[in-house]
Amino acid sequence: MTRLILGHAVRRELLGGAQAAMAECDVDLLLSGDLHITHTAVTASRYKLTGHSALIVQAGTAISTRGRCEANSFDCLRIGHGRIGVEQILLNLGPQYLTLGDASHFQRTAAGWESRDPASRVRRAESSTGRTLS
Repeated sequence: MTRLILGHAVRRELLGGAQAAMAECDVDLLLSGDLHITHTAVTASRYKLTGHSALIVQAGTAISTRGRCEANSFDCLRIGHGRIGVEQILLNLGPQYLTLGDASHFQRTAAGWESRDPASRVRRAESSTGRTLS
């Protein structure tokens, strides 16, 4: 079972205080979108709690005009047994209305969630692969 928390605004200072409670409840995924900037990270890179880490997925701006120099986008989460994939879907005004942006893949280990990608990266709309979705 994958446990997640959905919040409108997740601030760094709030997350630090909540990390121990998230570990106690075995939360896997924290979803947010208030900052209008696309970002995916593992909490272990900032908060050191033995035996636990979670994923933070910060969605970009889907339909608002509050963009932060990124294309409008939303995330598609693919959740399987011990695995989570986060795919960024870019919204374009051209003939290819939806395109696939960056994707990040994670696996649950004894220490918590870890990236399965060759190099952990922050997903940004500017680095889109531009693949068209059908």
